[in-house]
Amino acid sequence: MKNKSIWIDNIKDKSLPSLKENITTDILIIGGGIAGLSAAYFLKDSKYNVALIEKDKCGLGATSKNTGKLTFMQDLIYHKIETNYDKETAYLYLRSQKEAIDIVSKIVKENKINCHLTKTRSYIFSNNERNEKEFEKEIEFYKENKIKYKKENKLPIKYPSKIVLETEDSYVFNPYEYLLGLKKILKNKIAIYENTTCTSVDKEDDYYICQTKNNSIIKAKYVIIATHYPIFIVPYFTPFKTEVEKFFIGASKTKEIKNIQILSHNKPSVSMRYYNNDKDNYFLYGRRTHSSTTNLDVRKDYYEINTEYQKYFGKDIEYFYHTHDIMTYDNLPFIGEVSKNLYIMTGFNKWGNTNGTIGGKLISDLILNKENIYQNIFNPKRNLSLDKIKNMLNDFEYFYDVNVETVKRLIEFSRKSGALLRPINILHKIGNCVATEVGKGNCHADVSIKLVIRRTLGDTIAGVAPQVLKLDDHDLVLGVAQDDFRFVAIGFIILAQHLFNPLVAPILDGNTAHFQTIVGTID
Repeated sequence: MKNKSIWIDNIKDKSLPSLKENITTDILIIGGGIAGLSAAYFLKDSKYNVALIEKDKCGLGATSKNTGKLTFMQDLIYHKIETNYDKETAYLYLRSQKEAIDIVSKIVKENKINCHLTKTRSYIFSNNERNEKEFEKEIEFYKENKIKYKKENKLPIKYPSKIVLETEDSYVFNPYEYLLGLKKILKNKIAIYENTTCTSVDKEDDYYICQTKNNSIIKAKYVIIATHYPIFIVPYFTPFKTEVEKFFIGASKTKEIKNIQILSHNKPSVSMRYYNNDKDNYFLYGRRTHSSTTNLDVRKDYYEINTEYQKYFGKDIEYFYHTHDIMTYDNLPFIGEVSKNLYIMTGFNKWGNTNGTIGGKLISDLILNKENIYQNIFNPKRNLSLDKIKNMLNDFEYFYDVNVETVKRLIEFSRKSGALLRPINILHKIGNCVATEVGKGNCHADVSIKLVIRRTLGDTIAGVAPQVLKLDDHDLVLGVAQDDFRFVAIGFIILAQHLFNPLVAPILDGNTAHFQTIVGTID
């Protein structure tokens, strides 16, 4: 069994040089995944000088570990977007995903990129008849927006299913091969520096000063942060109400191949598709989505996915790997300007291939002063409506069994700060809320837990949000990618979201990276 992504196996790519000097550029793109390379693609022929830095080699981040799908059929989300916003917003998101598919198809065709792009039928299914109403709501949206569909009672493969929705005009591809194709196009058009890590971004007059790990300085008028999680570059910038989910993928050879892609509506999520690499056929089975701070033993995930692969497809998996997805509170990504000439792309909700592509187009349009119809719906500063959040509480597992009135108060004071919040401020407010609840006698605070921040070596944590590495009766140990206090703050709020029934009050223990915390469970 190979513990690596099937997309990168047996594919060689020569590294580009790292940055070893100070430079000045018009536009700096941080991140060489599908979002960063797409932005570079749309800016390559502009009047601006463009530089892109990537901490590893371009394409080896989250994009190289996803399922390689290009589809607008992303679970039953459109009627939810319609409920939380309006019909126009839901329609625009649909249109953005279709446009992203068209963009990738056009780039592949015009540049003759061999990435095994294949047109497929797409399926959403459930094996639970109680989900019938959810499917009917989604079908109404399809009808209103003239999406051709079929409703069936079984999948085109042998897998338990009772409700099945089918559409056309989706694609699958090898995402890593696609990114290597973009890199080849761009390397003679813009400056690309690989193995170059940005450690900070600071504003100085009308420019941004970006520090790299090897102490090089990049001075840029515009900065596009296309890293998987932007908080690792800009201190405390994180979209409110996001969480990090793990998704595990197994693959093995198969005799047949079908031009289909499948996604479950059930939890935990199931994703399936076929792949031909010009030599062998493979069947990919993605399974067991969960928060990055739960189910920490990867061996358990491997055992479960391999057991299911054996059960349904009669063999062991030959490839096993996982990715991290940034999930937003409203099924819409955060793409746009967060400060003057500073842009982010994040929160792709498992659909980085389409959202990263359309995000690159949107950011380039903003910089080039072109109109873009998706600017408002993806705006990182979009209004955080209390009513909208109330409608979504059922989707927040970390609010489960927490006193609703307390949650409403947390939402209300968070709303006043806007869509982008400083987690350390949230922590102070949560602490105040705990104190209030204790004073009222509504909360018992008899559990004392130390949060120990440790530097984690290896690539398990690097480039993703902090994760809980150990959980027992006394210690919650967080792993972070670098020794930086901002990681502690972000890690703490992520942890707070995933503890059972928590309200957490942090007390900084001197200048060390230790917190003495009070965990209050509301009775």
